[in-house]
Amino acid sequence: MSNPRSNGGASKQSKAFSSLQKEIEQQKHKVNDVHQKNNETAMFLSKLKDSLKTVMEMANKEDTQREECDKELRHMKFLISKMSHDMECVKKEHEQITKELEESKSLNELQLKKFTEETRKNLKQISSLKMAVQKQTGHTNVSTFSEDLKGQTDQLNAKIVELEKQLESKQEMELENQQLQEKLDVMEHMEGEFLKMVADLHINVAEKERALQALEEYSQALTVKERESNDELQKTRKRMIEGIAGRPSRGANIVVKRMGQVDSRPFYKALYAKRKYSKEEVAERAAEMCSVWENNLKDPHWYPFKIITFRNGPKEIINEEDAKLKRLKMEMGVGPFKAVVTALTEMNEYNPSGRYVVSELWNRSEERRATLEEGVELLFEHWKVKKQKIHQTGTADGENADNDNEVSPAHDDNAASPFVGKGV
Repeated sequence: MSNPRSNGGASKQSKAFSSLQKEIEQQKHKVNDVHQKNNETAMFLSKLKDSLKTVMEMANKEDTQREECDKELRHMKFLISKMSHDMECVKKEHEQITKELEESKSLNELQLKKFTEETRKNLKQISSLKMAVQKQTGHTNVSTFSEDLKGQTDQLNAKIVELEKQLESKQEMELENQQLQEKLDVMEHMEGEFLKMVADLHINVAEKERALQALEEYSQALTVKERESNDELQKTRKRMIEGIAGRPSRGANIVVKRMGQVDSRPFYKALYAKRKYSKEEVAERAAEMCSVWENNLKDPHWYPFKIITFRNGPKEIINEEDAKLKRLKMEMGVGPFKAVVTALTEMNEYNPSGRYVVSELWNRSEERRATLEEGVELLFEHWKVKKQKIHQTGTADGENADNDNEVSPAHDDNAASPFVGKGV
């Protein structure tokens, strides 16, 4: 005959086993969901990195093209300015040559008219002399006539020499006029070529300006895209910080750190070293002092900084001669002083205008801001450990044990640590 108690125990075990199986299936689904989300996050980050890399390459290329375009535009504008100056010089020379040519033509016409008149006058004189010779043929005083004739002949010869010189001068001026006309023709041709070249340069400059405008519009589009990518990265980083902040972080290298929060541990150690208070009083007084200093940090009227000018420009640093900081160092020692200075530096870097604490993904070992890739790797490690525990135990005991470890209280000396997470 079967034992009812035994049957009841077997039924309870069967129900418990069935319940555990359902719990395991639920945990497996959760693990798969986490795995899928991690894969999606990793793919999203990879795409964002590729997109940012492309944006940076295109931005660098666009900057290079813009510099080359600006350089070419400056060179073209210089050429246009120089050619405009040369054109003004050519125009002035053209006007001067035209003026000289007109004056030369007027002078030639005047000299030609004068030469014609002199020639006519000389011809009349020669005709008069011939008539006089004919009349004087029977004259008795031959010697007097000869002398008169000789004088008139000398005058005519002088006139002829003068007319020959004028004729040579006229020919020279005509040759000079011809040379000036040829030079004027060449300059007019050069002026036409120059105007064509200037017109081509203006067209080229207009094309370059249009290309530069297109590059500027493209640069603005790239800037918008880069801003959108950065916004997506910031949102992803914020979600990752929120996710990591609620996970166990004891011994973890990648943690969430509250930038600008005063670390109470140096205050605890400094007060404990004085041996004036019990542990409970030390923890209480350390918390009070941290609260006071956090209020000081939030005070916009307290400005414990000074500006130092370096080669790369001015930089804001902590003024260690500040009265409050000096008094803190004197009364509490170097540890609390460094804790406040660190919080001040972090707050000034991450939120100088608002002066409130900001959560940040942090790399403990290298004392720097952690990358998104490091945060993804941490989440993936958490997922692998969780999956391994479920597969090894086959029960929910491992998960419960893990939860027990996650909620274990921290020691008093790190209760106000700037690092966020369970078990920090």
